[in-house]
Amino acid sequence: YFIPYRNLAVLGGGLASLDIIKIVVIRQVLQRLQEKGITYDALRLEKNGVPKSLEQLGITFESLKIEPPTLYVRSSLEEMPLVPLPENATKEQQEAANATRKKLINKLQEKFPFKLANNFQAIDKVDDGDRLTGLVLQKTKSVNGNIELIPGTETQVETELVIGSIGAIPEPLPGIPMKGEIFDVVDYESGKINHFPNVFALGNAVTGRGNIRQSMKHSKQITETIIDNYLSLDEEDYGKIFEARNKQAEHRVNFILQSIEENKPLTGQEIRTILDRIANLQERAGYSGDFDAWIQAHLPVRLEKMVDFE
Repeated sequence: YFIPYRNLAVLGGGLASLDIIKIVVIRQVLQRLQEKGITYDALRLEKNGVPKSLEQLGITFESLKIEPPTLYVRSSLEEMPLVPLPENATKEQQEAANATRKKLINKLQEKFPFKLANNFQAIDKVDDGDRLTGLVLQKTKSVNGNIELIPGTETQVETELVIGSIGAIPEPLPGIPMKGEIFDVVDYESGKINHFPNVFALGNAVTGRGNIRQSMKHSKQITETIIDNYLSLDEEDYGKIFEARNKQAEHRVNFILQSIEENKPLTGQEIRTILDRIANLQERAGYSGDFDAWIQAHLPVRLEKMVDFE
């Protein structure tokens, strides 16, 4: 697939979108080098970065006439889900996380030139009837942890290619209230959907486009809340459950014992025949009996070896 050299936009903000922007830059550079008759592998380019790789070839990035792609992010740099933070993080922990985010972005931009545009959300598309030609973006701000659009800040940008690297959001369901792009819940902690006493939402359906860790953490929290507050059983209920489980286990044990009694055990000769067949198959496969040594001797060929890259 041909990657254009200008007006390329990536919509995201998480770690996956950083991988996407890196892949885009690598592909752009490799395309330009191929146009010049230069063969260069992606692994070496990914490891060394664009400037260092081009320097070895006696080429500058500017000479390739590539306009760095732009990563558009709804949140601020400080809110990008790139660094995990504990609950109730201290001011020092937050400052350290912010410094890590900035360092991560700066290092990536040094190796793979791209532009970062924070606090922008795509709200509409521009097309010529047959293809996408641009995006309508709007500035955002963070209010109590939620991303809100700023009225009157719409702007239009030209695009030749748009790549989305965003988390999943719930599909609207008839009768289920929505609040923006997520389900309308009474509160974040319970996940209880408004106007429904026994219907709950969890993960991205409540947290929005977040990182996987955040969504899994929320899912676990809501599940525990439901079990503790809505599925609690009294002593009599637990007794019935254990009694039913005991009967089920007893039935299974009896079935296993009956199966064993009905099947005659193998004779010594039959066991020896099976072992001999196993030994013959192992010998034909060249297996010595040392499993660890076998694994080391039969490792699949790695891509680095295939392209003669160490």
